[in-house]
Amino acid sequence: FKSICNNTMIDFVVNPRVYEFVFPQMAAICEGEEKRKQFSPFYGPVKGLCPVHISYSLTEVCFDEDSKFAKRLREEGGVEVAECTEPYMMHAYQLFFGYIPESKATVDSACEWLKKRLA
Repeated sequence: FKSICNNTMIDFVVNPRVYEFVFPQMAAICEGEEKRKQFSPFYGPVKGLCPVHISYSLTEVCFDEDSKFAKRLREEGGVEVAECTEPYMMHAYQLFFGYIPESKATVDSACEWLKKRLA
């Protein structure tokens, strides 16, 4: 994915050194690359899944994966997908909802989306 290579210089949470350290560890922790893929929803079956809310930054390292997964959910699974994107945010920016207005707006959006589905 291009964003993993291109956005590590922009994303201050997952920078090149973090990526180079973590990525090889993931397969080892999962006991191999094939098992790692079994843990990821990106590689699993999508048909029949419930509606999904995905929020991500347009400049984070996982941008390509997130947008591709949303597209796959819609096209292969017929899943209702709500995408909430923000420019110039880092990976996992939603965790900073107490400090960053865009993070709070994203969390609020996800909460409203969920409330509508649970009502």
